[in-house]
Amino acid sequence: MKANITFKTHSDPINYAGNIHILTFAEQGFSTLDIHGRRLGVSRDLLSAFADAVNQADEVGSLYPQTHLSAVPRSCVRDTADHTFLLRHLREFLAANADHKSKTLVLDFSTPKLPEHAEIAINIALDSIACDCAEEVIIIKN
Repeated sequence: MKANITFKTHSDPINYAGNIHILTFAEQGFSTLDIHGRRLGVSRDLLSAFADAVNQADEVGSLYPQTHLSAVPRSCVRDTADHTFLLRHLREFLAANADHKSKTLVLDFSTPKLPEHAEIAINIALDSIACDCAEEVIIIKN
C-alpha cells in the first residue's frame, strides 16, 4: 500500500497530537526545527542542543521517545544542491519509521521553499521503498 502524499505550507493545519513523526533539518534560530519543536512543546534549549548534536555527528538524530521530531544535518539541505546526501538520511529515517509505525510523516526541508535537490531526494526515497512507512506523508513546500 502506497502512502497518501499531501503537500502543505506552514500555514496549513497539522495535527501534532496524532501518531506523527516529523523530519526536518538541524538548524538553530527561527527555523523549521524551531517551528515544529515549539508546536510539540520542546524547549529552545533542547532544540539548540539537539541541532548541535545532529550537525556534529553528521547523521540523522531524533528526540524520540520524548517527542516524534527528527532532523538531518543542516549541511545536506543548506550547503549542497546534491540530493544524494539527503537521500541517504531519508532512507534511514523511513527504515526507522517502519519499526516505529508512525501513521503520518511530515518532511519539512523548506528554506523557505522546498529546495529542488530536497524534492528530488524525497521523490526517490518514497518511490524506492514499499511505502509501508506510513499512511500519509506530508511534504512542506511553502
